[in-house]
Parts: sequence; C-alpha cells; structure tokens
Amino acid sequence: MLCMSHLNARHFRILICIPLLLGVWSAMTPPRALHISEVWPDGPATVVISHDDTSEYQLAGIAEHNEKIAVNRVVINMATHEQLMSCPGIGSKTAALIIKERSFSEFYDWRDLHDRVKGMSNTKIENLKEAGVRLNANDPTDNR
Repeated sequence: MLCMSHLNARHFRILICIPLLLGVWSAMTPPRALHISEVWPDGPATVVISHDDTSEYQLAGIAEHNEKIAVNRVVINMATHEQLMSCPGIGSKTAALIIKERSFSEFYDWRDLHDRVKGMSNTKIENLKEAGVRLNANDPTDNR
C-alpha cells in the first residue's frame, strides 16, 4: 500500500506522468472521424441520430431524398432552382433569374416569361414546350 509519508520524488514523477501518458495515448488513438460526404447530404435528407445509455450520440444514418422530377412535370411558376435546372436550356443563372422575376409576380404566359427573363429566347421556350414543361399547374400537359 502506498502511504503519503513514504512518497519520494520518484513516486511523485510517476504519479504526474500517468495522466500525461493517458492523454498522449488518447491523442494518438482518436475516434474515427467522418468524411464530409458522410454527414453533409447533397439535397434534402433525413439524419438519424441514436442515443445510448452512456449519454453518447452517434450518427445512425443519413437517408437522402434524391427524387429527380421528370422534366415533363416541371411547372415554371412553382419549380425550385434544381427543378428549373433540369429543364433543357436552363442553367443556374437563368433559373435564378426566373425565380427572381417570379418573386414579383407569376408569369401569365410564355410571352411574359420571354419578356421578363433575359436570355429566354423563342427557341428555348419552344424546347421547353416540346419537353413538356408547363408554365402553370393548370396548363394542359401537351403545350405544343
């Protein structure tokens, strides 16, 4: 048994070094780090976190919701940026312009879209119509 009266400098150094060695050991063997792709989803997702009895939270899983909308189901007046970008001839910049103009008021017809959005040519509008893109939800599916 170790008695406080029998401690010398050697014992004191050993007692001081034990926590330091444990700290070095834990620093050399850290828990596995997750890659950013494992925890940051590309789109809408459900993150499942589990909690055990030791008060530890763990990432149980990520369920991504990458449901691509078909081009013929896109409605210009209600579509998100990603849905607009899936349409032929619409890139990121044009999709942003459509959403910006749509925030002021919805597009009444294809001519209104052409007049208000810079870069929407008649050819692009015809390509959108041929792909089945609708301007409003109540428009008929076949816009030709």
